[in-house]
Amino acid sequence: RLKGDARGAVYQAFRAFTLSRVTTDLLSGKPLNRFTEVKKDRVELHHIFPTEWCRSNRAQHPELGEGSSLVPTVNSFANLIPLSGESNKRWLAKSPPTALLDFRITYPSHSKVLEAAGIDEAAFQLLTAVRIGDFWDRRAQKLDARRAQLQEVLVKSGPSRAWICRSPSRRSASGGRAAGSWCPQLMRTLGWLSRGTPGVRVELRHDLDFGDSDTSRP
Repeated sequence: RLKGDARGAVYQAFRAFTLSRVTTDLLSGKPLNRFTEVKKDRVELHHIFPTEWCRSNRAQHPELGEGSSLVPTVNSFANLIPLSGESNKRWLAKSPPTALLDFRITYPSHSKVLEAAGIDEAAFQLLTAVRIGDFWDRRAQKLDARRAQLQEVLVKSGPSRAWICRSPSRRSASGGRAAGSWCPQLMRTLGWLSRGTPGVRVELRHDLDFGDSDTSRP
């Protein structure tokens, strides 16, 4: 489903997984703040191959034409990367090679962020060469391998292991979620990953307070 249509709990799980992996803005190099109330800093999922660009370039790239098996991948997590709202607007409908050139993004200079986003050097070369299907395939494989690693952690947690997540009930003075409150999306991810895993359960507790650290307590 990393290359297809994900909805509901599966979408939320993939989204939380992606946001937890990518914590730095690819364009600005600044930390991504998922809890900010500042509009330009809010984290958004940007299309690496923008939807408008894909629609406008079907003639040059037949794999993006109507009826192609790749069309659903345009909106899949194989084609999404977290960016701040400001960076998202700066990228807009630019093709990846144009955006990478304009923002001076190279693999050596941005490898840490790219790797966190499931883009290794081979995938980066596919991206710059506009080998769309090959890029999505490569990235989906990398992301799925990391998902499998996280699932393995749950399996190795042992029998009767409970992942307890604090309820995000605290609110900031402005009415938004306080910076130290637990993000419920991670609980969805753990729940999704633990399906079918013997001896593992995920529980949401309203009566626990772990301070301001965003950590889970087994």
